[in-house]
Amino acid sequence: MVVLGVSSARLWEALSPIIAAASLTFFVVMFVLYGKEPETLDPGAYVREPVPGYTPALVGYLLRFGFVKPIDMVSTMIDLARKGYAQITETREDGGHTSDPTYRYEIRLKEKDEEGLAAYESDVLNLLKAAGAREGVSNDQLRERAADQYGDLFERYRDFIWSVRDAGNSAGLVTSRLALVVANVVVGGLALLLAIAGLDIQGQGEGFKLASGPIIAIVLVVAQLAMTPLLRRRTTRGAGDFRRWMGFKHFLKDFSQVGAWRPPAVEIWEEYLVYAVPLGVAHEVGKAVDLKALPQLPGELTWFGFHVEADRSLGDSIGGLTRSFAASAEATFAAKPPRGAGRFSGGGRASRRKSPEPARK
Repeated sequence: MVVLGVSSARLWEALSPIIAAASLTFFVVMFVLYGKEPETLDPGAYVREPVPGYTPALVGYLLRFGFVKPIDMVSTMIDLARKGYAQITETREDGGHTSDPTYRYEIRLKEKDEEGLAAYESDVLNLLKAAGAREGVSNDQLRERAADQYGDLFERYRDFIWSVRDAGNSAGLVTSRLALVVANVVVGGLALLLAIAGLDIQGQGEGFKLASGPIIAIVLVVAQLAMTPLLRRRTTRGAGDFRRWMGFKHFLKDFSQVGAWRPPAVEIWEEYLVYAVPLGVAHEVGKAVDLKALPQLPGELTWFGFHVEADRSLGDSIGGLTRSFAASAEATFAAKPPRGAGRFSGGGRASRRKSPEPARK
């Protein structure tokens, strides 16, 4: 029996990494055959205009192969303010008495007809209404009120996620490759179970025993499973739009160095500020605004009021706004609520979708 146990241990010491390597090879083959992006026309190094038909939330959806994150809700919130549905203000909290000031950002909803908004834009408005934004709500208050009524606000955030996905699916931007994803998870999962079983066999009935073969196998399989999202891909339209968005991102990132060119209208600057959020270049656009924006631009951003100081730029202010609300949204909505919190019912799409609250007279 001892000899048999030793033989089995030696066998799994060699067999575990072989099985894991075969499983990883399966992933590589599937990625080479089906996971690569379609070939599209090269739009060039710089694209100077946003791709038509996209909101900031859909840009985030496209960049992440259909995944939606709290930052997409924040970019939608800022875009709604730009469209006149809210007013965002920045105030200094310390009264100007410290060398390292902190700022408070508050969003207050305006009375405006909501007809024509995308479903996910209405979802964000409904979430803000539930959080008390009719009277004004700061980033810190959003987090506090979400803690008090977490289940309800999380449901509204889930509504937003599903609405963005519905819009992205209707636009035909991403191919989920569900069959490939499931196949990779099944193959990798079986290989992982066998690798774990190899640790048990190494212990010869006395518990798990670390051994190089099964450990290497586990590392390979975990890497394979972690790369599963790479099997998703964009459609031909999505891939082409992605390349154009990347050209626009490069333009925004290098904008302060692109000669003397500047947008002729404040509306274009506002678009730049809004789309910089999902593209991850808000800081660079802020610098470009400070260097190249029209002198009257800050006063014309009627949706955003900020406290002007000698050492405070519009770029710093917009960057602080984005970081502040993004951090609050990430901390509030990045994880699922505990069971029994509010009315959240768990998996799948939220069963209730409340109609927008009627506008107050």
